[in-house]
Amino acid sequence: MPPEDSQLALRVYDDLARSGIRVWRYEKALRLQPLNIQYWAQLALLYHCERAPRQKAEVINRALQLQPETIEDEYFYGLVYFLNNDEKRANEYYEASKSLSWPPYARLIL
Repeated sequence: MPPEDSQLALRVYDDLARSGIRVWRYEKALRLQPLNIQYWAQLALLYHCERAPRQKAEVINRALQLQPETIEDEYFYGLVYFLNNDEKRANEYYEASKSLSWPPYARLIL
């Protein structure tokens, strides 16, 4: 993911965190769907925006125990690696998800 895209995404999530998207919603969703990589990735992103490094690291570790099974998973797995400061792996998953035909993809990239 180009650096300017990732920085924009972080600013958007930071704004969302301040405007009402709360951690408890993702925690509740993960109790219902514990294998949902998207929820793990977005929870890690919220912890990142809230500057909670310990919680972010715990969530990243849980997410990395899962295996991506869908195109959507590939995208969000890339986000997990990005938040884990592994740009090489993040870009691999980002490029893999981008190269596949995934209709909602355009809505995720700002």
